[in-house]
Amino acid sequence: MARAAHCLAAWQNYSYFDRAQVVRAVAARMRGIRDQLANNRTHDIGALRAEAQADVDLAADSLEQCAMLAIHELKPKAIQHAPYHVLKPIPLGVILRIDRDPMSYTDLARFVGPNLMAGNAVLVMSGLRMLHAPRAFSALFDQLGGSKGLCSAMSYDLDLALHLMDDARLRGIEVMRRTGQVSAVVEHARRLHKHVVQDVSGNHVVLVLDDMPLADVLDNVLLRGPRTSRLTSVSARRVIVVGHERARELTERLRARLAPLAAGDPSDPSTSLGPMPSQRAIDIFLHQMQLSRIGGARLALGGAQMLSAGTLRPTDNPDRPDDQ
Repeated sequence: MARAAHCLAAWQNYSYFDRAQVVRAVAARMRGIRDQLANNRTHDIGALRAEAQADVDLAADSLEQCAMLAIHELKPKAIQHAPYHVLKPIPLGVILRIDRDPMSYTDLARFVGPNLMAGNAVLVMSGLRMLHAPRAFSALFDQLGGSKGLCSAMSYDLDLALHLMDDARLRGIEVMRRTGQVSAVVEHARRLHKHVVQDVSGNHVVLVLDDMPLADVLDNVLLRGPRTSRLTSVSARRVIVVGHERARELTERLRARLAPLAAGDPSDPSTSLGPMPSQRAIDIFLHQMQLSRIGGARLALGGAQMLSAGTLRPTDNPDRPDDQ
């Protein structure tokens, strides 16, 4: 916090063009050390090599796009029908992002880029033992930003988060999935009149209507769901299909696509199913499958734990109860 607050005054004196130069420099540096950064994602959560590299590329693209747009969008603008008045953005100060899950480089870029361009400094609090990527990302701004402390990463800790809320220099927080302990942080922040942003992404549901081509649906389910950029999975969280016959057909197609996935070392190019990021994630998923079975669901494929690889076999649960 002290570092962030110390560098804030100097950073806010940077022009939008100068801030953009820093953000673009970080994006260029990310591309230059892509393999090194990708290794951090593999280390943190077992992300597949190709997906970790794609995450770095997308994050760099996001930073560049943010820098380009912000130069124009953040300029003071004249207010129509109000002569001599202008609309000018004012930085908030230090902003904290809390996410108990591992953050991808893309997550970081989409939070850090806009805040830095607006003149804020940022703190990132991520899941324990999953900090290699956030720390490597923040180190780039220390190296290229001119002011150390613009972006800092730390392990998630409830007591520390609540303590930071009491610091007047912290002006706002952004949280992912307000559940459990994070709810206490959010409520404390609101009582202190902090700016609060809640990101509710992460729960993907695919609704398949009766006129949708199943081939397109299949690609959407397998390729656009939450993959190893966050918690390892190979599909969307839930698929709702209109029509029993189409549901059976889609299940068979899913089985055919999921069955060949090869679990193993995520740094091996031949691996198509990486490990889950933690034993906690595996335990949660095994518990969910147990509840589904108790509720009358059947597993159409997989579900067995492969302890040597830290993975579960590709799993398809076509009859998951409505309340699971």
